[in-house]
Parts: sequence; C-alpha cells; structure tokens
Amino acid sequence: MKHYERALANRLQTDPAPGAAMNNLAMVYKKLNRHNDAEVTLRESIKVDPSFGGNIPNLARLLRDMGRSEEADILESKGHESVHIEEEISLGDQNYTEGELISSLQKDSSNSQHWYLLGMSLKDGATNSNRQLDAEQCFRMALNKDPTNRLARQQLEAIVAP
Repeated sequence: MKHYERALANRLQTDPAPGAAMNNLAMVYKKLNRHNDAEVTLRESIKVDPSFGGNIPNLARLLRDMGRSEEADILESKGHESVHIEEEISLGDQNYTEGELISSLQKDSSNSQHWYLLGMSLKDGATNSNRQLDAEQCFRMALNKDPTNRLARQQLEAIVAP
C-alpha cells in the first residue's frame, strides 16, 4: 500500500489530471475497509481534478455503503458544488483533519477539545441535517467531558437556539 501511495504522490506532481489515479487509490481503500480514507481521497480528487467523471458516482456509492444515503442523494443531484472538502482545523499550532480527530477520539474519547474541533468541522461542512446533528452531538460530548468549554457551549447554543 505504501508503494501505491508513493506512486500516487509522484503522479500528482506530474499529472495535471490525476483523478483516475486518486479514484483507484480510493477504491483500494474501500476494499481494505478504510472507508474514511476512501472518502477523503475521493473528495480531494474532486477538488484537484473535477473533470474526471468517476469520482462523484464512486463517492455517492461509498456514502451509501457508509449509511449516508441522504448525503449521497445530495451529491448526485448537485454534483461538485455539494462536495465538502476535508480541510485542516487548527488548535493552537496543531492542525487536524476530520479523519484525524475521529481517529484520536476512537483512541481517547475524553479529549474535550477534539470533540469541539470535530463539531466545528461537521458544522462548517454541513451539507445535510445529519452532519448538523452530528456537530450538535460533538459539542454536547465536549461539554460532557469539560463543562467549562466555553466555545463548545457557544456553538451548541447557536445550533439549538435558531
């Protein structure tokens, strides 16, 4: 797998349209049950090479396999403009992706700051009500772990209040 990832990195530097290579890597991740990696790769591929046509249908199928049919429907109906690109979220001088935060919380669910950051990522990228509800749950978990987390409380109030 490392060899394939290295080859893809080389191709990204030289190929102006690397969508097919990224799609192939995502399908390998999917077969290895690394669904989060597959999703991130497909989303990034859509950003880097929007002309490659296979990534949106493959991302929609992956989302359905992950139980996110509503998000898949939005993706299929709206296409590129509905794609949430996983960007880094900052905490001090540390940067995290959504996948890294999820992985961190799977190992140690007591980190209030990571729950808050994951909530912010979900809220900022909310293309459907499920992500908004997930963001709300993350802010609640952040407060559960640290009732003094002022930022999580503010975000939760903003979601619940409207």
